Amino acid sequence: MGHTYDLIVLGAGPAGMTAGLYGTRAGLKTAVLDKKSPGGQILLTDDIFNYPGFPDGITGRNLAKLFRRQAERYGCQIKTQVGPLTLSTSDSIHSVSSSEGEYESRLVIVATGAFPQRLNAPGEKRLSGAGISYCAVCDGNFFEGLDVVVVGGGDSALEEAVYLSRLCSHVTIVHRRDAFRGSEASQRLIRDCSNISTCMDTVVKEFQGDDVLERSEEHTSELQSHSFISYAVFCLKKKIFFFFLFSFFLFFFFFFF
Repeated sequence: MGHTYDLIVLGAGPAGMTAGLYGTRAGLKTAVLDKKSPGGQILLTDDIFNYPGFPDGITGRNLAKLFRRQAERYGCQIKTQVGPLTLSTSDSIHSVSSSEGEYESRLVIVATGAFPQRLNAPGEKRLSGAGISYCAVCDGNFFEGLDVVVVGGGDSALEEAVYLSRLCSHVTIVHRRDAFRGSEASQRLIRDCSNISTCMDTVVKEFQGDDVLERSEEHTSELQSHSFISYAVFCLKKKIFFFFLFSFFLFFFFFFF
């Protein structure tokens, strides 16, 4: 027999912790499960300056600790380092298998979040957070007035390149194909920005630097080599997994369960 709850939340990022907080404050016996530590992608960010309530900024790890403290204050049970998680359903009962045993509930909220699709180029993992970023809105202000590179060709890359063009001296978009995949509206914005240039048919081969990013090496389809000396590379080929914050569903459940 597994541990039985009224509500199980899969994922302990901001969405999952919010769902857990709402659930436990509504009187539900609630557990939040995650195969890693609470916080999600904010754990990858050293300093956060755009989160309401912290005018002087806060580190990602400290914000994650506050998420956990607030949820646990109201009785939410946070179970971390319990992956991998497997979900199955039988007779209206959801079962979650983990390294710590079985958890059962009539309601499960999946809030397993999103994470970027990495380029897997040498040096990327080592320099992530030290010049390599996956969110222009999060980190763009750190590179105001500097030259940066954006990798990608979809709407995410193009839109965030436009955003960076308002902050940075120059933005170079590196894309592996000969044409962008983003919408025509996004491409039009790129063409209208005088400080954005493109490098097509090009892939990133290596990120270089000791403690911080110093340059990136790119190769074209004709095997020509380019070297970009930049203060930041924004890798914006995003791969999105499940991300659900079921506020409407929660309220429906609270009233009709």
